[in-house]
Formats: sequence, C-alpha cells, structure tokens
Amino acid sequence: MHLSTQATLTGAELAAVALMRALTQLMFGRPPAFHDFPQRHEGASAAIGAGFRHVLGLRSLNQLQTYVTDFEQSFARHLGVAHAIGQASGTSALHLALRQAGVGPGTEVVTVANTWVTTLTVIHELGAKCCFVDIDPATGLMDASGLQQAITPRTAVILPVHMYGSMAPMREILRIARDHGLRVVEDACQGIGASLEGRAAGTWGDVGCFSFHATKLVGAPCDGGMVVTDRADVAQALRHDAVVDWALALVTPQPCVPSRLSPLAVPFLAANLSALTRNVSLRRDQVSVYQHLLQGVPGARLLISPEGVSPAHRNCILVSPHKAAILAACRADGLPVEEIYPGSHMLVERMQADGAVLPCTVALARDHLALPLGRQVGKRLQARLVNVIQRASRVPQVAVSAGVQA
Repeated sequence: MHLSTQATLTGAELAAVALMRALTQLMFGRPPAFHDFPQRHEGASAAIGAGFRHVLGLRSLNQLQTYVTDFEQSFARHLGVAHAIGQASGTSALHLALRQAGVGPGTEVVTVANTWVTTLTVIHELGAKCCFVDIDPATGLMDASGLQQAITPRTAVILPVHMYGSMAPMREILRIARDHGLRVVEDACQGIGASLEGRAAGTWGDVGCFSFHATKLVGAPCDGGMVVTDRADVAQALRHDAVVDWALALVTPQPCVPSRLSPLAVPFLAANLSALTRNVSLRRDQVSVYQHLLQGVPGARLLISPEGVSPAHRNCILVSPHKAAILAACRADGLPVEEIYPGSHMLVERMQADGAVLPCTVALARDHLALPLGRQVGKRLQARLVNVIQRASRVPQVAVSAGVQA
C-alpha cells in the first residue's frame, strides 16, 4: 500500500499547506521539494498504522512516556551512545544542549554560517554571540584551521554543523576544544546516518543534536528531535531541564523548558530508522552516478566529505559558476533541482558588516544547487538532468543572466 501523507490531512491543514507553498513560490520562485518522504514509507504503512493504533490505545501519561523512552533507547543503540533524550524538534534539541552547556548572555559560540538559520537563532535567543569560522570550500563544512583565531575568553562552546548528511572534521575540532577546555556540541540535525571512522555523527562531542523534520532521513510529519550524550552527568542535567518532574513540581517549582518528542512521531521514526541503512546505501549509489556523469562538465563539481567520513547524503550539492543558467534550464524542463538556502548569502553579507570575513561561505551560497536523491530518482532522470546541466554550463553567462532577469 502506498502511504499518502496528504490523505490524512484535514481541509484546514491542506489549506495551510497550500498557503505555505504559495508563499514559498513567491519568495523563491519555486514550490518547495518534499524530498522523498512519502516514498520512504512505501512498504511500512502497516507497521506505521499499527504504531498509531498502539499509541491511541495507551491509557496513561506513564504509558505514553514509556513508549517514547523505548524509542529513545532504540535510537541510542543505533548510534552506539549511552543516553538519548527526545525533543519536540531539532531546534529545541539545540536550545536544550546549548543552555545546559552554559551558553547565555556574555558568552560566545564558535560555529559556521553555512547552516539552517535556527542554528544561529538559538544562539541569539540564549543571549550569546555567534563567532563564525569559514568553511572548507571542498566540503562545505567547518574549516578547523580557523578555529584557533575565533576562540576568545568568552567562548563557551564549539558548535560544528554536519551539513548535507556529511560530517565536520571532528578529530581536529576536538583536539582544539580540549586544548582550550571547551565543550563541543554537534549540530547533527542533517547528519543522521553519517559516520567518521565508523563512529556515528552526533557521538563525538559532549552532546549531539538531531532533527526529525520530515525532510530528514529519519523524519516525521509532526517533527521531533533528539539530544544524545555518553556522559551520565550531562544526560541527567539535560533530562532535568527537558522534562517536568510532576511530583517535584507540586512541592517546589522546577526551572525548565519542557519540550518532548511526541509519541505520534515514533511510528514514523521507527520505520525510518529501520530502513536508514538501505536508504543511505541507495543515496550513496546515486551520488556515485552523478559523479561519473558530471565528469567533463565545465566548472561543475560536487561537494566531497572529509577523509574518513562515510556520508549519508541527505543532499547532493553541485557547485558551479554557471548556477543561474543551470537553474533556469532545469526549471524550464521541470527538473527537481533546488537551492538549499537561497537567502543565506544575504545573511552572511550582513554578518561581514559586523566583522565576519567568510569568502568561502559566500561563494558556496552563491554557486550551489542540490541535485535530487531518493527512491523517486532513477538513473534515467539522473542522466537527463546532467545533460541539461552540461548544456547550460556551455551557455555564455552574460546571455543567460540577461535572459533570467528578463
């Protein structure tokens, strides 16, 4: 049975989805791609349905929490980590981890600007300052060689971001963090399924944060997140901040910001987690096909992963000086090529006005496109797409730019 996510939405919810798609079309000139979320659940609809029925049959808050706890333990076992604490989203996971690590007014967090905006807004909401390190242009990830000069006496945390299903160079980052006595919080919201030297993303630093947004390889339509750690003291503090102890709250107020993983997300997440290895293998094969087909295309290259990283390929990022021509040609042919964060370069330019010099970040924001991956992408579509990229890469840029502006 093919699982359709829209079949379960109410009229009001469908109207809200249509409105958001229309607004995105106005802002970015295209509807947002929903990736392969529906296709990832083909064959799992019976298990997901059984999971929903199980949740609806639970009769107490304790039973609901136990159901979530069972998934937390399953997720921890999958990663090979001791503790996992469910959260309502990847954003709340980052907020919890950074707050527990001491990030607040007067402190600084060293991170990258090449990330989804909530990584940075969480730091801002906590009253701290972002100190940016540029990226390695070959990988799109934190360039560890810039860490030393970004660290100050006010630095509380180093926050590497595992973009696109790859991993930042964690050995170098951890060595520098240890030299300065700093905590490392991994933003692994896009890193599920990736590993470095056989060790999973999110398990290298003091704390790792994951997102279960529907666009992630382990995702749910109602969102979710997870914080993981091997440190028992950190796990205890995270749980204290994340979950209200009702018995204690009746006696004395407990300062915390409750944010729980919904039991309704668990059936989707469990299905995704069990299929993760298979889906990652498929995406690696598809990226290999792109790499082969793109050989000889003028100016085109794919982002690579640092040495020792086995990427999950949430995204396949093409970098080309001919981006405008490629994007116009693909849209004309109805091909699903997209910018990941089309406005990020404007954000970075404003940061540069405040002293951040990030030429590689700006260049990637300007020149990147994401090529489609997933079960809905066959080799025929890949070949057709690369043919369009090849033709567009040979068009004089002046003529293409004039055509796009017109």
